[in-house]
Amino acid sequence: MTTETKPAVSELIKKAIGAHGMWKERLKAAIRTRKGDITVEQAGRDDRCEFGKWLNEFAEGNTSPHLARIKELHRAFHHEVAAVLLAVRENRGNAEELLGIGSPFAHASALLTAEMLAWAREAESASPHDTAPGWSAR
Repeated sequence: MTTETKPAVSELIKKAIGAHGMWKERLKAAIRTRKGDITVEQAGRDDRCEFGKWLNEFAEGNTSPHLARIKELHRAFHHEVAAVLLAVRENRGNAEELLGIGSPFAHASALLTAEMLAWAREAESASPHDTAPGWSAR
């Protein structure tokens, strides 16, 4: 694979923000249908999504000050996703509340997004042509 086919680090981060933003829609659908498209255990794993896999690989030897914080926030985000799906699985009536404004899910999502945007801005200003190692073009 040539470097030209790999996205810049900032592009990958922005793609991941979009993918994680879609979780809210997936969770709303799970609440509505009373079943998720992924298990609670799978959703709770921060190393199973495309971004999590890449993040773990990219973090090796990388010194960005955002990485440790993003890894922590990404783990917390997936924990909250799993909590919502667990409420759905257990047929608890509070699943929708777990997505609302001020909920742990909303808080985790906002913090993760903000830190990822800060990292994307840093990556753009530092070296706009750096590519993301380990990325497979689709």
